[in-house]
Amino acid sequence: MFGSDPRVIEAWFRRYLADCVKDMVSPCEVTFAPAGRPNLGREIFYSNLASHEPSDKTEKLEIRIRSPEFYNRLAHYAHTIEAFTTELLHTEELSKTVSVSKPSLLPALFAVHDRELKHPLSSILETWHWYLVRCMRVVPPATSNATSDNIEETLSSSKEDIRSLPLSDLDRYVARVASFTEAADYRRAVKKLFLSDRIAFGLSLLLTLYDVVARGALIFWAVRVAASVLADPSGAGRSRDLLTVLFKVCLLNGVNFWALGKSLLLE
Repeated sequence: MFGSDPRVIEAWFRRYLADCVKDMVSPCEVTFAPAGRPNLGREIFYSNLASHEPSDKTEKLEIRIRSPEFYNRLAHYAHTIEAFTTELLHTEELSKTVSVSKPSLLPALFAVHDRELKHPLSSILETWHWYLVRCMRVVPPATSNATSDNIEETLSSSKEDIRSLPLSDLDRYVARVASFTEAADYRRAVKKLFLSDRIAFGLSLLLTLYDVVARGALIFWAVRVAASVLADPSGAGRSRDLLTVLFKVCLLNGVNFWALGKSLLLE
């Protein structure tokens, strides 16, 4: 089934944020407030040095997610710091998907993790799926209230940057720490998001509709081919042309081929 779930990206961003805070080289306390339920889902993360310093010497930072759309936009950026800079500074107030109490602390927060993988990917299939994530990533769509100057600046600074990187900061974190199943769930959510932006106007429900229509058409033609074969049990009217036979076999197994294609693209 198609459809992007920002909760998958949110869960991984929480883990990524917690590790970034822990590894900060200065004492810091970061409060994370999720969208829609700031009190219920609020978490506080501490750097390793925070427990060794008096509270008055510990920097305090609050990151408040104002809309779940933040996670969908975050997935488009190659650098986490770029995502925050764009969402905070390059949009109008009504368009902001996140707010930060002290933006000056963001470079120190997200600069601690290496940009390269700590270990090679475990299989050719895994390498293929991460390659698709990199290839499918595009510049995030401009917010409705962003000014033309801001849009131009964002696009000019992002087009080259996104394409030149193997994976984004968050991608590399997931590839480094996730199990095979967890990484597959993350990649599936991100690739569905990118695919919906490319062919479904950013609407995941439209992707689901495409899927239903395609499977319906394949089933319809499979039934027609099967009916024609059953209507001529003697085989007198059957074509002996190899290409025709292969075409009919493909139609009969069209749904299976469609499922295989989705697996290679999205799983």
